[in-house]
Amino acid sequence: SLQDAFNAVAENTTIVLTENTTGDFTIAADQDVTLDLNSYTITNTSNHTIINNGTLTIKDSSEGKTGKITNSTHGKGALVNNYGGTVDIESGTLTREEATDNSWYVISNDGTMNIKGGSIINKVVKLTSSLIRNEGEMDISGGYLKHDFIAVKNDDTGKGELSTLTV
Repeated sequence: SLQDAFNAVAENTTIVLTENTTGDFTIAADQDVTLDLNSYTITNTSNHTIINNGTLTIKDSSEGKTGKITNSTHGKGALVNNYGGTVDIESGTLTREEATDNSWYVISNDGTMNIKGGSIINKVVKLTSSLIRNEGEMDISGGYLKHDFIAVKNDDTGKGELSTLTV
């Protein structure tokens, strides 16, 4: 399983998806992992799709860059980066999918996050939570953000910089 692969991560390990997978996954504080979506989709079961406490790079090496991390559970996100965690998003798509009473952020950041590429999309049609909540440090230097409400909510403790991106 993907969680078994995360649990077995040594220093600077790359995990390449070879099929679509469903579950709620956690990366420990002492782990350094690159997750290559490789055109496949990770869908949550009932919690946040990925909770990061360590160092995580998300990318999609496939030609079409169609790999996704999705969430459709109310009050849960596709990616939660906890305090002390570091995330670099290079490519791939993170989404909130349509579901009944489905509201929360696609990404919640309390650590350090660098969005260099990829897409972050809220597919829920009603007004919901912001696309991204930042309570840590965030640099958005590329990528595509799509939401009909607030794209980035920088809370009181959040520090960030926005540059070259499409909203």
